[in-house]
Amino acid sequence: MTTSSQQASSNKVYQQGIDLLEGALSDLSNVQHRVHARAVDLQPHYQGEDGLAFQGVIEEWMQRVERIKGTCTQLMTHLSEGRDIAAQANEHNVRLVNNQKQLTATAEATFRSLQH
Repeated sequence: MTTSSQQASSNKVYQQGIDLLEGALSDLSNVQHRVHARAVDLQPHYQGEDGLAFQGVIEEWMQRVERIKGTCTQLMTHLSEGRDIAAQANEHNVRLVNNQKQLTATAEATFRSLQH
């Protein structure tokens, strides 16, 4: 596998992870919206202790979803940063290999010229 195809493969893996997390984040937001809408619809039917308990459960669930969404966002950021760092490292390594090839070619040419 060539370096460029390795880099493309690495980028693809990072992007797949980011895409999956974006999908999960979108799904969580959609479910959160639906739960909120249903809670608003049901609110008039719950009074007293039951109503407070119901509201408390919904609020706790919403807070947990927000934490999960925050974690998804952090993971996406880390994957993006990791992808960028890997790309930079790959570019650096390619430059080093190319420099080494040039040095080797120069050394071989110099050695040949000294033999004659």
